[in-house]
Amino acid sequence: MAILTLSTLTGWLTDVSCNGLQCLPVELGQLECLRDLNLRRNQLTTLPEELSELPLVRLDVSCNHISHVPVCYRHLRQLQTIVLDNNPLQQPPAQICSKGKYHIFKFLNIVACKRSQEELERALRPTGFNSW
Repeated sequence: MAILTLSTLTGWLTDVSCNGLQCLPVELGQLECLRDLNLRRNQLTTLPEELSELPLVRLDVSCNHISHVPVCYRHLRQLQTIVLDNNPLQQPPAQICSKGKYHIFKFLNIVACKRSQEELERALRPTGFNSW
């Protein structure tokens, strides 16, 4: 297993593909200059939410073991290309991912709205009554 440190991730383009990485450091979200991140062919099972804070233009996480794309990734406004091929995706489903970024982001926005609606309904639900 390769060790990923922030000192190895500098510049606008970062290629850490084919390194057997199993996780990413949360500090990755501090690399404000990072535009292109290639994480292809690793052993990743999750994606850190901190990536949604970066000005990424291209993100390749193909050929990993990722099942979910974090809902917060819909905030990657500068992202032009996201490659999710060859992952056991459950959310968004592979059929949606194959249609491209627009459909992926649309799906993530719908999931976020549903979650917000469910949270609102829970907050407005009456609490239990006191028995006398």
